[in-house]
Amino acid sequence: MTIQDYASLAHIIAAAGIIGTLIVVVLQIKPNARLFRIQQRATRVAGLEAYKQRVLQPEFARLLLRAQQSYHELEPHEKLTIEYYYEMAVPSIMSIYIYADVSSVNARESADFARQNMRALMDTPGAREWWAERRGIAVVGGPAIKVIDDLIGADGKKDSPRSARPQATAA
Repeated sequence: MTIQDYASLAHIIAAAGIIGTLIVVVLQIKPNARLFRIQQRATRVAGLEAYKQRVLQPEFARLLLRAQQSYHELEPHEKLTIEYYYEMAVPSIMSIYIYADVSSVNARESADFARQNMRALMDTPGAREWWAERRGIAVVGGPAIKVIDDLIGADGKKDSPRSARPQATAA
């Protein structure tokens, strides 16, 4: 064999090595993608649990009921608390919506669950006032802005089925 033959053989072996490496990488990506989805779901669940724990605090629950009635009537420090609440809740709900297709449950049910929760969160008089005032500066992410605008409008005045229902009042 000539040096040229050895070089050709080396190229064939190198190409086979590259193909083999690609196969191994592809086989590793699939399990890692599944682990990533499981980790994302666990993170979303933990976020929702923190959200629930906050709402269950009596003082915050009373503030939330007042804020649902009118954001404009809150004191500045109360507005800040509610702002942080919305900025925590909206991305948590949106993550369920965005990742519904990789959920371990029915994707359509997950997306519907997220839409219902977004409606429950944002379709109150106070939330509409907050959205109209803070939409441009709220830290909620682009996809959430579109979903909320579709739900209640950029100005918070779009009609929706829930907006006709009476709201709970603070005691």
